[in-house]
Amino acid sequence: MTDYGRIEATLAGYDYALGDCFRCIRTEVQVAHIGDITSPDAVTPLFACRWCIEALVVMHDRAHEPLGRMYVDTPREHPY
Repeated sequence: MTDYGRIEATLAGYDYALGDCFRCIRTEVQVAHIGDITSPDAVTPLFACRWCIEALVVMHDRAHEPLGRMYVDTPREHPY
């Protein structure tokens, strides 16, 4: 389950400047440096807007949820 208070704290921890978001391809929006793609020839910085950073954090949280959690609310007996 995503902790939205933690997401807000994560978003507040970045330094933002005007730039282009690599994920949604919007230009001249508030973006933060979130990492780099490194190859033997170059380092490419990745900048993302607040909306995309939030979406990436939620994706990360969902990918690391215990697999059994999605079945917790299912009935134990067949309904028919």
